[in-house]
Amino acid sequence: MAKFPHVDVKTPYTRFQGGLDTESPALDISPGAFIVATNYMCDTEGGATRIDGYERFSGQPAPSDGTYYYCPCDFTSGGPSVGDTVTGADSGETAEVIVVGSDYIDVTKLSGDFNDDEVYNVGGSPKGTFTAGQPEKGETTAALHATAMNLAADVYRADIAAPTGSGAGRGITMLNGTVYCFRDNAGATAGLIYKQTAAGWSAVTPGNEISFDTGVAEISDGDTVTQVTSGASAVANRVVLESGTWAGGDAAGRLILGTITGTFDATNALQVAAATKATSTSLATAITISPGGRYELVVFNFTGSTATRRIYGCDGVNRGFEFDGTHYVPIDTGMTTDTPLHVMAFKQQLFFSFLGSSQNSGPGTPYVWSALLGATEIAVGDNITGYLVDSETLLICSRNTTHQLSGDNQATFFLDPVDDEIGAVPYTLQILAKPHCLDDRGLIQISRTAQFGNFNLGTKSRRIQRRIDAMRKVAVASSVYRSTNQYRLYGSDGTGICVTLGTGRRGIEYYFSQFIYPDNVACAVSGEDSTG
Repeated sequence: MAKFPHVDVKTPYTRFQGGLDTESPALDISPGAFIVATNYMCDTEGGATRIDGYERFSGQPAPSDGTYYYCPCDFTSGGPSVGDTVTGADSGETAEVIVVGSDYIDVTKLSGDFNDDEVYNVGGSPKGTFTAGQPEKGETTAALHATAMNLAADVYRADIAAPTGSGAGRGITMLNGTVYCFRDNAGATAGLIYKQTAAGWSAVTPGNEISFDTGVAEISDGDTVTQVTSGASAVANRVVLESGTWAGGDAAGRLILGTITGTFDATNALQVAAATKATSTSLATAITISPGGRYELVVFNFTGSTATRRIYGCDGVNRGFEFDGTHYVPIDTGMTTDTPLHVMAFKQQLFFSFLGSSQNSGPGTPYVWSALLGATEIAVGDNITGYLVDSETLLICSRNTTHQLSGDNQATFFLDPVDDEIGAVPYTLQILAKPHCLDDRGLIQISRTAQFGNFNLGTKSRRIQRRIDAMRKVAVASSVYRSTNQYRLYGSDGTGICVTLGTGRRGIEYYFSQFIYPDNVACAVSGEDSTG
């Protein structure tokens, strides 16, 4: 019997790990790193996994939550067709047919349980009889189950429409678990606000505003205001006190009114419960939002009440504003061209940027922009591209420079330069453990030094510099995925960069990957929804 030499078989194994590296010499690239990879992302140890997907959203049931029910039955009159709505003759429950088998149907959107042996109708005509119970996800093979799940998702997806209008989304934000978005109307003649609901996107109509002065007694939110001579009346949804005091008899500002009965005069006493409170100084006019712009939005609470968390925003085209999900309040800063582009809240003061000028309201008074009452203007000498709050410091980033603002208010604010050559591309500033942004040099981490209040800036993306150079030209949005410890950059051409902060042999590591979406991102928000 012939004998064969013993051979040890060793299977080489290299784990995909380390992320994208397009810059290192071929012989220096770590084993497992990507030379080319698209639509993969890294975990916190640098391992590779397929990037998560995305789906339509409007507040209606998500396509990924769609399910189906397996319904054994017999058929009469030819049976039902895919897309038919079947109704139980006895139970009255309904469902939509997504699969017609030889002796069963799969349905989705089941309103309730059918009886096990009842006749089911389509359009009032009997089409068959159920012969057993209807288990959820009861298909007989994995392939049939996957097909039915996809068909159910298609049904739910078809229900979800984009907000009515034209062009790309202008902005998106979340308040108390509810998503709000901004888009131009169909004719691109005005801006619209939409709110998610169980029935889909619902438009929020801004109210009306009227100016007043000589306020001698306080008008409160929710008061019904009546004009003495004209007899016009409306609910004051928001009282915008901009100067003076009620006690001093010189309170002045605006009222944001709901539906108006009658017509308010330009100059007339304003009463609440037959008591004169102030004098109108303008007609009541409908609040309109001009089309265009790019919204930047923050959520902040300027009072001690849990009910007063509100959205503050601007878009570079309209006045800055406050929005609580129902009432839209334009904010007058007093600027000749009152169209701020970037917004932040810091030390109980609202900040807006106007080119190279950073301006803030008085402390705790986002409607008050008078220097006599604590408002401030700070010039930085370069067009501001965004703000970030890091602990006790406000970072003011421009296109080519970065500054830090420390202090608490007008009396103690102090501006320091952080870097005279590194700035931020607009809408790329995020905090993931530490502040990050995109600059000409790449992904920048802004780190606090040992000395309190000072920062240094370091480039973290040299391994993908060519990809960064391309992204810098098209970057339009960014977001943080806290559950995966990721920072993501989105381009107007559907491209994107995913950055995972993880751990490695040298401590904190940055792992990079790239993605391409079929749909081009216009704006982004990350936050906690109503389910947490």
